[in-house]
Amino acid sequence: MSIRLILTGDVPHLENEFQATFNFGFLPSYNIAMNGNTAGVCCDEPSVLQNLKWGFRHFSSAGNASLFFTAFSRELPSHQAYRIAVRTQRCLIPANAFILWIRHPGEKTPYVVYNKGQQWMSLAGIFERHTDPHSGITDTHFALITTAANRRLRPYSSFMPAIIRPSLRRKYLNTATHLKDIMQMLRPFESDVMNLFPISREIEDTGKDERRLVMPVGQRVYPEYVFREKALLKLEGMGSRAKGEHVIIDLKSADAGKTVKK
Repeated sequence: MSIRLILTGDVPHLENEFQATFNFGFLPSYNIAMNGNTAGVCCDEPSVLQNLKWGFRHFSSAGNASLFFTAFSRELPSHQAYRIAVRTQRCLIPANAFILWIRHPGEKTPYVVYNKGQQWMSLAGIFERHTDPHSGITDTHFALITTAANRRLRPYSSFMPAIIRPSLRRKYLNTATHLKDIMQMLRPFESDVMNLFPISREIEDTGKDERRLVMPVGQRVYPEYVFREKALLKLEGMGSRAKGEHVIIDLKSADAGKTVKK
């Protein structure tokens, strides 16, 4: 299961959006891979955006460690590795978008998946802390929670990260929230403004981290439209339109790198 994350933006806006303050030197990234680091908000420190390492470790009773990068939502309540964390160790991972690999005949192609209605998405996660017995340094590790793909992504992928709505962020991080309510939040996020477009396979190189890596190399899967208010025109006779009428404009030019303003 391959997922990458994109997190960019300036610190003040991110802090305002998530009502939390960075406790480390944040650097934007267009290619956050598993085993990499990113920002996150944990339930035990909900006012802090801290540096988290992607990779949740579960230690068995024999002391053996297993590493998990994703945790499927329906397994959370009963899976030995997740059942405690989903109740008391939840976190949110900010992202502008995520990257999924979609199978085409003969190969898999990376696609950027984004929500046109939100600058940042809140991805659900679970975390664990580990203190090195020798150095005394405590690291925080996380796994991304995945769920079944929503209606828009289902033709292309069987899964997607679980997305928490902005209005439910604090409730998700509150350890007093009942597990039944948490599981409701982890259902597929339905949005008619979610879209995806193909990008270069150069993104597979985890050593590269540049904006050009996530630029479209093909058309968006779903056409995008914008409503633009029509200017007042004095028209006479048949075909005249009323002031303030809205018209739909196809944003095909956006795929060519042009910006269409509302």
